[in-house]
Amino acid sequence: MKKVIILIHCKDKKAIIATITNYNASIGGNIVYLDQHVDADENVFFMRLECDFENNDFSLITIQQDFESKFQEKFQMSWELFEKEQKPKMAIFVSKYDHCLYDLLSRYSSKELKVSIPVIISNHNELEKVAHQFDIPFYHIPFSKDNKLEAEQKQLEILESYSIDFIVLARYMQIVTSNLINKYQNDYNYNINIIPRIKTFYKLKNLYNQWEYINNIQIIIRSYHLLNYKNLIDIYHKYKEFNKNLLSKQLIKDKIILNDKIKNIDKLIKNLNDDNIKHTTINGFNKQNKDNYTILSNINYHIDIMLDTLETIITNFLAFKIDLYDKFILNNLTDRTNLIIKSLCHKDTKPFKLDYYLSVSKDKININWLIKNEGFIENKLISISQASGFQHFAISLALRMSLFSNKNEILCNQLFIDEGFVNFDKYNLSIVPYFLKSLLSYFNSIILVSHIDLIEDNIDELAEINYNPYTSISHMNYNQFIKTITKKTKKK
Repeated sequence: MKKVIILIHCKDKKAIIATITNYNASIGGNIVYLDQHVDADENVFFMRLECDFENNDFSLITIQQDFESKFQEKFQMSWELFEKEQKPKMAIFVSKYDHCLYDLLSRYSSKELKVSIPVIISNHNELEKVAHQFDIPFYHIPFSKDNKLEAEQKQLEILESYSIDFIVLARYMQIVTSNLINKYQNDYNYNINIIPRIKTFYKLKNLYNQWEYINNIQIIIRSYHLLNYKNLIDIYHKYKEFNKNLLSKQLIKDKIILNDKIKNIDKLIKNLNDDNIKHTTINGFNKQNKDNYTILSNINYHIDIMLDTLETIITNFLAFKIDLYDKFILNNLTDRTNLIIKSLCHKDTKPFKLDYYLSVSKDKININWLIKNEGFIENKLISISQASGFQHFAISLALRMSLFSNKNEILCNQLFIDEGFVNFDKYNLSIVPYFLKSLLSYFNSIILVSHIDLIEDNIDELAEINYNPYTSISHMNYNQFIKTITKKTKKK
């Protein structure tokens, strides 16, 4: 019994599955596995078919001829046909990162991958010892701008000498040219298999970066609000305590005055009684009581005025908070932030500023951040969620700097930036060097963690960090060099 695998892909049409399965039955094949998929975006049909043949006169060449004559032109079909026992030969291209290589070789050694790996090719020699651990030949072919064609020709010669069927790029950090792709295009169709996945990856990555950025901004805003709320509550408690003490002091004074008056009234009453005894008249006593009632009524009136004043202050506290935010806290914060943005941006960068507006919902103050793009006929205000990657980064950094600003020229000794330029377009990447030099007016040094090669020439000192996920150990390769600058020297 022979087992045959058939791989098919073409434009999606009717009756493809029925035509292939009927043909398989007509030549005595028994289908043991069938899997098919349609890429709706690209309108491409994929199918994998496994068949058993018990006939002694079975011929793989005959099936190949039938596919060429009957199906290839009819369906504009690309197909592959091989026996299941036949293991395809796979070459691995790597650079310096070893985690993908270890994953492939561990699956290969455990026979999870039904392939043979006769050769490993790299543009660096760091992973040669890994290849030797698995007894696989390792070829080191250096790449540079001057020898790229010669190096690629050496790769093709090695691949042909081992009769390689297909190539796996395991974190191979070089651009593969069309010469190599065309040589093995029947194994992997770049436009069909690779480009849709790259688009999906970058789309998901951009969505995640946007979520992460907005979430970080929300955390900062919530923290800032909580701090302001705490300060406002403290101010309110102090204000309340002050008014309480002020009222108490006034009440104590009023009580003292009242006691003095009571004493005087007692004396007057005594005198009236004495006069009553003496003069047997009640007129003077009634007059004194009337005067005392008038005094007490006036005291009660002043106390009511004080209570009304306190109630008005509490009722208008929300307006006080809005005025405090708008005229003092946010106004000063955005002014400092915009001054920092202006000092950091290149003169050719389209000018923009951070702005805001306040809204009130259910006695809560909401801060809505805006970006004012200048240079138009009318200044255009947009939501911060519509900002470019450069604007997001510049505003986020300037906002943090303004929160911790002081009167000194240097904010702190070091600034750490981890992958801060991944959302920059090509133009904004070109002004990153100027942006970094401008930042040095606020910091003594800047530490960058980035995979962007464009900014490498503007870095004074470089360090490469490699992480091994299997050992959970990181290794850092550090080569120090000196760069001469005619102006004042600073470290980045």
